[in-house]
Amino acid sequence: MLIIQNGVLAISSDSGKHWRTAVTNRGIIAERIVGQLIAGNDLTVTNQSGSFTIDDNGMTATEMDLVITRTDKKSRIKLNATDGLLLQKNIGTTASPVWSDQIVLDTNGDVIFKGKVEIGSGNSLFKADSNGISLGSSTFANAPFSVDLTGKMKASNVQVTGGTMQIGSKFGVASDGTLTASNGNFSGNITMNSGSISWANVNTDPVASGAASAAGNAQSTANSAISTSAAIAGGNYNGGSFIDGRSIKTANFLGGTIEIGSLGNNNVFKADSTGIWLGHQNFANAPFRVGVNGSLVATNATIQGNISGSNISSRSGGGAGTVLTSNFGDIKVSGQ
Repeated sequence: MLIIQNGVLAISSDSGKHWRTAVTNRGIIAERIVGQLIAGNDLTVTNQSGSFTIDDNGMTATEMDLVITRTDKKSRIKLNATDGLLLQKNIGTTASPVWSDQIVLDTNGDVIFKGKVEIGSGNSLFKADSNGISLGSSTFANAPFSVDLTGKMKASNVQVTGGTMQIGSKFGVASDGTLTASNGNFSGNITMNSGSISWANVNTDPVASGAASAAGNAQSTANSAISTSAAIAGGNYNGGSFIDGRSIKTANFLGGTIEIGSLGNNNVFKADSTGIWLGHQNFANAPFRVGVNGSLVATNATIQGNISGSNISSRSGGGAGTVLTSNFGDIKVSGQ
C-alpha cells in the first residue's frame, strides 16, 4: 500500500504494519535501493562525520578501518591510514578472537613477516622460516646455502669478486688480496710463486731459529766425527762404524767372508773361516794362503832380512824343494 500524508510518501508491503520505504523532506529512507546510483555533482555519498565520501572524484576515507573477516574468524585483512595493511590470524577463539599480525606493510613502507617465505618450488627454492634462510632445497639441513639464526653460514661454493672480508679483529682480506691474520695453522703445503717472507722480530723467525738449531746440531756432529776419526786412527776406537762412498772405518770387522778385488775371478783377496788367501777364488788353489792353524803357502817369496827361530835346520824335501825346520813347524821352499 502507498500513502501520502503530511509531506511523507510511504510504502508498506504488509498492509501498513511496517513502512520500510519512504520519501521525506530529509531524504529517501529504504532498506534496499535497486538500480544505479551515479556519484557526481548531483550525488555525493558520505557518512555523518564526513570521513567517508563517494563522489565524482572517487572514494575518500579519513581515519577509518577497512576490515575483511572470514566467516569462521580464523583470519582477516585490516587496512587503515595509521597501521597500513595488516594480514592477521586469530590466536584466540571464534567467540573471543585475538588478532595476531602475520604480515604488516606499514605506512613507512616496511614489510614485516612473522610466518615463512618461500619463493620458487621443489629444490629451486628460496626459503625463510624459523630455521633461518636457505637456498637450493626445501629442507634447511640439506640446502647448499643456508644461514641460521646464530649467523652461521654454510655454502657449497663461494666466489667473491670485490670488496673486503673481515672476521673480528684478527683476520681480514683487503680488496687487493692482502691477507692479514694474527695466527695460522696449516696442515698442507704453502706455495709462493714470487715475493718474500719477512718478520718484524728476527728472533721469532721460525726459519732462522730452525737454521740455527740445525747448524748447531751439524757442528756437534762434525766435532763428534773428528773425535771418532782420531780414535780410529789411534787404534782405541770402541764405538760404531762409518761407511761412505769410498771407505769403511771401524774398529772391528765381524762376518763370514771378506772379498776384495774383482768379484768372480781370481784377482782377489779373500778371508773366511778357512784362512786368508790371494790369487784364486778357492783357498786350496790360491798361490798364497795362510790357514787358521798358521800354515803358510806361497809360490814365490823375497825375504829381506833375517829369518829367526829356535833350532832352524834344513833338509831335502824331495825334488827341488827344501824344508826349513824349526820348533814352530816346517817351512817348505819350493821355488827360488
